[in-house]
Amino acid sequence: MTFRTKLENANGKIVILPKCDIILSSGLLGGYEPSAYDAPTSTQGFPLGTKLIDGERIWRYALAGAAALVAGQPQQQAAALHAEAPDDIVVGAASAAGDYTVTLTSTTNIACAANVYRDGYLVVNDEAGEGHSYKIKSHEALSGTSNAVFTLYDPIIVALTTSSQVGITRNPYASTIVAPGTTPTGIVLGVAPRSVTAAYYYWLQTGGPCAVVAHAAIAVGAFVTAGLTAAKVDPSGHDATYGILQTQQIIGQALTLAVTDGESFLVNLTLDR
Repeated sequence: MTFRTKLENANGKIVILPKCDIILSSGLLGGYEPSAYDAPTSTQGFPLGTKLIDGERIWRYALAGAAALVAGQPQQQAAALHAEAPDDIVVGAASAAGDYTVTLTSTTNIACAANVYRDGYLVVNDEAGEGHSYKIKSHEALSGTSNAVFTLYDPIIVALTTSSQVGITRNPYASTIVAPGTTPTGIVLGVAPRSVTAAYYYWLQTGGPCAVVAHAAIAVGAFVTAGLTAAKVDPSGHDATYGILQTQQIIGQALTLAVTDGESFLVNLTLDR
C-alpha cells in the first residue's frame, strides 16, 4: 500500500509521512504520540524524512551515521558513497514512459547491497530523459559491471534509452553526520536536539527555535551559518575571515545572544518549509 498521510492529534502535533510502503497497522508508527525528545532507537519507527510539527517547531525523522551525535550540533547529509554515484551511470536497458523500473549498469566502485539507496533519489543527468528525477522504492544489488533494476515510486515521464545517464543518492536523512568544518560534503539539514547513539534513529530539528552551539559571539537577529566550523555555527559575516560564503549555509537567525565560542544559544531554524 503506497500512501501519503497527514496525522494530527488532540494536542496539535502533526505528523506528515513521505511517500512510503509501510502499513499503518504494522506497528511502524508505534501507536504513541511522537516527541522529538524520545530516546533514539536502533529500530526504525517512521519512514526517513517523516515530518513532525509541534507549534512553531519542526523535526524530520533521521538516521545517525557511524558517529554519535551531541545536542546542539548542526548535522549534514552523508557524503556520496562513491564519487561515481551522483552522475553518469549508464542505463543498461531502455525504459518506456510509464514504466516504474530503470536498469542501471554498475561499476566496480559503486557496488553495494540491495536497497542501500531505498527512499533515495535517481536523477537523469544526461541524454534522453535529462532533467527528471524520481524517488527510489527499492533496487537490486549493484555488483561489478552487471545490471541492476531500480524500482521507482512514480512512473518514468520521458522514456530512457541506453544513451541516458543517471545519478543516484541516498535519502538525505540517512546516516547524518556532524557538520565537519571543512568544505561541506553535503547540505546542512538541521540540528541534533539531544544526544544520539551512532546508527540510531532520531528526530532532527529543522525549523523553529532550537539550541545550537556557537563558534563565536553572534548578535540577536544575525543570520547564522554552518559549514566552516565542525559541530558549531557562525555569524554570516564570518566570510570576512575566510574570504568566501559559498562553503557556508544559512540555517536561520539568532533568537538570543551567542556570548562566546562553545556556548549554546537559540536559533530560529529556517531549514524546513
